[in-house]
Amino acid sequence: CGASAKAILESITSRPVKVEEFSKMQHDLSEQLRGKKFLIVLDDIWDKDDYDLYDLWTRLQSPFGVGVGGSKIIVTTRDRNVAKITGAAGVHNLECMADDDCMEIFERHAFGEINNRKPVNYEVIRTKIVGKCCGLPLAAKTLGSFSHASH
Repeated sequence: CGASAKAILESITSRPVKVEEFSKMQHDLSEQLRGKKFLIVLDDIWDKDDYDLYDLWTRLQSPFGVGVGGSKIIVTTRDRNVAKITGAAGVHNLECMADDDCMEIFERHAFGEINNRKPVNYEVIRTKIVGKCCGLPLAAKTLGSFSHASH
């Protein structure tokens, strides 16, 4: 919880936070957000223990109430229970990307904008890569970047 508050505070102030006490970070975060309109993105939030996550969320979100109307918090998660715990106003389920779209991302990161440097056995490799990506764009980007680095 403290690490999340610290990361948010550092992002808002663009300075390292030296305070370690959670309540002080909460106060500082409230002061930074007071009267401002903000968008905060909390990416890949999940926890196996729902009670701990509820407690964490209750403590973490308390400074967000000082912002002006229209302020938003976006939480991305792989766990539907997280959306319930955070009281999400709307849940948007993202579908996996189509194989061709995944391949396009992979190729852009592996070969650059000009895709004329493909290996001879590319079609065989392509099938394996698409299978490894499982429709996830970050996987396609990462595999493409690794492939580019190995050239």
